[in-house]
Amino acid sequence: MPTAPLTAAQPGEQAAYQRCLSEIEFNPNQAFDEALIWRDQGGGVPARHCAALALIALEEYAAAAERLEALADQTVTRSAAHASMRPAMLGQAGNAWLLADRPDRAYSALSAALALLPEAAPARADILIDRARALAAQAQWAAAEADLSASLSLAPDRVDGYIFRATARRFLERSDAAFEDIETALALDPARPEALLERGILHRLAGRDDTARRDWLKLLTLTEDGAAATAAQRNLEMMDVDLSEDVAGRGSEK
Repeated sequence: MPTAPLTAAQPGEQAAYQRCLSEIEFNPNQAFDEALIWRDQGGGVPARHCAALALIALEEYAAAAERLEALADQTVTRSAAHASMRPAMLGQAGNAWLLADRPDRAYSALSAALALLPEAAPARADILIDRARALAAQAQWAAAEADLSASLSLAPDRVDGYIFRATARRFLERSDAAFEDIETALALDPARPEALLERGILHRLAGRDDTARRDWLKLLTLTEDGAAATAAQRNLEMMDVDLSEDVAGRGSEK
């Protein structure tokens, strides 16, 4: 979830804005309270933005998303500098909606952000990947793949884009294309856990259990923490259960 400062704050606001954002990391409750005080003292857009980001840190995702969307609408009538913050605010709102398990609202916010950006804007790459996440959460894999392809055309070295598109293509039963993507991802980052996890899944689905096992074991030598490691461990355990059941079944046939 991006919480980097938006650089469009007016010069006189920038120092207070940076202080407020820094406080979020250490004490989000205090940051939120101070942002509201600053807002009431005329802090304007930066104060409201800091308050919304503090709510994300407090895991009040839906409330944060609503504030960010409202703030993006409010900036239309303010300065050109503040209005230029709208795509980033809507992108952050989309991420907050994803964290709130509302992919439908995330899709709407991220689509609104994309509509404000030129077709070749580098910022579109991140937002397209995020919108693909919203689509994937709704099992709209073809649309997710299209967004990921558009993102990769803007940022062809994005490892996460290739991994995610491989997953989308796997669900679309396009295994050859999925393998191409995952090999590209591993060429860019040979030690990427998520890529090793996905390649193992693809090998397992293709009936290459030994190759899948090698990928998942390699992943676990790199890290035992995180979602990819947890999934790899679970897949290995499931594979061992399937193998033991198969052996038992063959023994009963004798």
